[in-house]
Amino acid sequence: MTTLLLVRHGATQANEIGYWQGWEDTALTEVGMAQAQAVARRIAREFAPVAVYSSSLRRALQTAEPIAQAVACPLIPHDGLREIHFGQISGLSLEQFRKGFPGLFEAWTDKTNLDFAWPGGESRRAFFTRVWGAVDQILAAHPGDDTVVIVAHGGSLRATLAYLLPDQFTNWWAYDLRNTSLTVVDVVAGEARLRLLNDCAHLDAP
Repeated sequence: MTTLLLVRHGATQANEIGYWQGWEDTALTEVGMAQAQAVARRIAREFAPVAVYSSSLRRALQTAEPIAQAVACPLIPHDGLREIHFGQISGLSLEQFRKGFPGLFEAWTDKTNLDFAWPGGESRRAFFTRVWGAVDQILAAHPGDDTVVIVAHGGSLRATLAYLLPDQFTNWWAYDLRNTSLTVVDVVAGEARLRLLNDCAHLDAP
């Protein structure tokens, strides 16, 4: 069995203001750094991972670094775990996107349309293919009884869950994943079981 510990990055200013970051290389706020330390302490207390994989974007790496230090295992950046590339929409709020690109906004609301593409960015299909390839590589590297951490973004973690739990694919966008939430998936002989989803108990701990 391979156990995947999925962690969304800590809070950034963009999260607090409410705009899409995509491939913008934003940093954690002080709150985000504290969140990263909290989830690192929890993982070190409850699990024994052998590796920490992270999106290569700064906000994910800043979240992954204290986890890797707390469990004394390698930190492995992976471009395949990056957030979707929003292209021209990066830096816009949802309302700015709706007003500035009404036709595109309407197309975006159909979450089943995998051919939807961000202008100057990625299509959903290309994004899913990229993330799913990264997940396959990680699982192939840990075929035994290993636990590994994956630190990434709301979009790429939703894509990961859609891949591992295909019966829920049509509802992939509905996964609510807070900053530094912990989601645990056990993969046994190619079959995935969701053990924990969007758990933030460590953020309430003293």
